[in-house]
Amino acid sequence: MTAREMVPEQFDAVVVGAGFSGLYTLYRLRQLGLSVYVLDAAGDVGGTWYWNRYPGARCDVPTTDYAYSFDPELEKAWTWSEKYATQPEILDYLRFVADRYGLPPMDTLSPADARALMAATAATRPPGPEVGEVTDGVIPGPSGDLPYRLYRPAGPPEGPRPLVVYFHGGGWVLGNLDSDDPLCRDLCQRSGAVVISVNYRHAPEARFPAAALDAYAAVQWADANATELGGIPGQLAVAGWSAGANIATVACQQARDAGGPHISGQVLICPVVDSDMTRLSYQENGDGYILTTALMRWFWDHYADRADRDDPRVAPLRGDLHGLPPTCIVAADFDPLRDEALAYARALDAAGIRVRLARARGHTHTSVTMVGVVISGAPVRAEIAEALRDFFPSAEPLEHVS
Repeated sequence: MTAREMVPEQFDAVVVGAGFSGLYTLYRLRQLGLSVYVLDAAGDVGGTWYWNRYPGARCDVPTTDYAYSFDPELEKAWTWSEKYATQPEILDYLRFVADRYGLPPMDTLSPADARALMAATAATRPPGPEVGEVTDGVIPGPSGDLPYRLYRPAGPPEGPRPLVVYFHGGGWVLGNLDSDDPLCRDLCQRSGAVVISVNYRHAPEARFPAAALDAYAAVQWADANATELGGIPGQLAVAGWSAGANIATVACQQARDAGGPHISGQVLICPVVDSDMTRLSYQENGDGYILTTALMRWFWDHYADRADRDDPRVAPLRGDLHGLPPTCIVAADFDPLRDEALAYARALDAAGIRVRLARARGHTHTSVTMVGVVISGAPVRAEIAEALRDFFPSAEPLEHVS
């Protein structure tokens, strides 16, 4: 897909990066009469001032010199509280500028435009590590074929490996095989397992329970075809991030209820496991950390009717958790979903399930998965790979990767 194809057709130009330079470019291009789309990996404005949140971060020159001077009316509309502004005030200033010049947040976009924004942003990221082999194909789903991408590790040992079925994040609305490609490569290389990433139907075109049904069908197919995929029969795990973790753990509940297939373990990275948005983490982290409360509400409204949101197939925390496989849960500090991930870990433990809880200290909902971008995510992903190997005690890991 070309950059032009990833941007909604009504725009003349796309600017990658929503920091000081990006917003200035937005203003100048609009002065020329162009319609402009601005993208940033953060899903928010700020650039450096979005990411640099360490204590004491502030401008090292007088902020009035650092701020914009292209619009006298803008200068009049904003008053700085101190000579050398801190990071939070600078970020608030850039958000003020974005609002003034019409840079919309993702939760105000249509699903098609939000998908375009996500795809264009992903096009600028590092590709992730090399693996031995990558192949694409399709599997039969409940309502048509589902695309998949298979990652096979490089190097010894030769022969079949454990198999991990992975589901991408994106709030049941966004994402595809490309969106989590670097993460799948990383998991494959670190764990030594064959990873098969399966796409699923997205809302609002296919609302609940379409994604959940597709996930269980994918797990059934992978189990039945383990040998052909290079997997070891009976050594199958599931994994997912965010909404992908939601349908992964729902698939585990469905497999238990149906008497199979056998699932050796589940890895849930910053999972959506409940529809209750009143938890403290929504209050603490509901704005400013990429996944916002407003965006989460946008996802829910596209995926599931309110009458369905207590159903365990969309809120698995409300289901019967007995008899589920060993579980690794990643909970990020600055994630609106943090508290429901912690609640799921506690509930699984109370149901007698072996749980490994990985606390991603200092991380947001998205940063653990940003392979090659956020370096501090590497130890968390190493712990995920270790958990996967623990699900398959006979599997041999590949050599360590950084």
